[in-house]
Amino acid sequence: MKNYYIFLDIDGVLWDWKYIESFIKKGGKVGGIVDVFNPESINALNYLIKYQQSLNKDVTLVISSTWRRNMPKVIEKLIHYGLDMSEVYIEKIPQNYGDEFRGKLIKNYLLGKNDYDFVIIDDEMFDYRKENLLSHLIKTNITNGCLN
Repeated sequence: MKNYYIFLDIDGVLWDWKYIESFIKKGGKVGGIVDVFNPESINALNYLIKYQQSLNKDVTLVISSTWRRNMPKVIEKLIHYGLDMSEVYIEKIPQNYGDEFRGKLIKNYLLGKNDYDFVIIDDEMFDYRKENLLSHLIKTNITNGCLN
């Protein structure tokens, strides 16, 4: 069975400022760290996962966000906001001290893996061009639209 890796950033992908402003106007509370995910973004991520599974692919959600430093919180929030975690593996790219090398970390993560495809969902460019990863990038926008 072919593997499918979804490299997921969180800020600017699962929430954006337009959604947060609307959430607050409706009475929602946001603390110092925005950890409220847009339901449309979660639905889009669920759709991508289910679609790849319908093609008989094993799906692994790989957290590439700086949120990967606290994986229990990531998993808790993803479940809380409705991510369907059935038949999905969840991992993270290795830690580093500067995400400017996120593309390199993704390439290193994929080393030695066989029979796979992947997508990167991020609102930043990092070193994706340098690492020849742009054809795999879904670039979102933190200002007015995330993954939806």
